Amino acid sequence: AMSKIKTGGQAFPSAAIGENFRVNKSGMTLRDYFAAKALQGWLSSEDDTMDKYELARWCYEMADMMLFVRDEQNEF
Repeated sequence: AMSKIKTGGQAFPSAAIGENFRVNKSGMTLRDYFAAKALQGWLSSEDDTMDKYELARWCYEMADMMLFVRDEQNEF
């Protein structure tokens, strides 16, 4: 069985309140934010040899590791 991916929750949660309604806007997950930052860092390097699919996988692997270490640090 595949385990559920930990997303780290929402990166930029917000709520909008209108005259007759309330809308919750959850924003992107912290996992997506970390992956985007990993991509940004990689793109600023001069290494352009990685396949785009593999690059995207690497970014999410990096994000998952960042969330893992973040959770590990919060245990102390």
